Amino acid sequence: MAATDQTEQRKLELVAQLADARNSVLGAKLLLDEQISEKKSAISEFINLPKRIKRSFTKQPVKSFGVAIASGLGASFILKRKSNKKSQQKAMKRSVFSGLILAIARPILQRLALQYSQQWLAHRAENKFAESSRLNER
Repeated sequence: MAATDQTEQRKLELVAQLADARNSVLGAKLLLDEQISEKKSAISEFINLPKRIKRSFTKQPVKSFGVAIASGLGASFILKRKSNKKSQQKAMKRSVFSGLILAIARPILQRLALQYSQQWLAHRAENKFAESSRLNER
């Protein structure tokens, strides 16, 4: 009888140890899940560049504008093409000249298009009137 009591007591101890082990595994799993979700949110926040830029502009606007201006100037100096002044002046003269020609030609072309469309409409109206009068005569 003492042996069965000891066996039952040993079984109860083992069941309690098993329950403790399950609880510790469950606690470790919950802790691990929480750590994973925190790291996942930290990584997604780190990857979200527009949100980081917006946050930096709201927290430190002067510094952010300074960095933006400096990086823009640096990029413009790096990506700047070398060109001679003669070709720039020639291109500028050409663009000004073409702009003037278009500014002068536009009203003339509009007037010609308006006259042509009025003539076409008048001719079409005459044809329709002549056709309807022929149909009325029959």
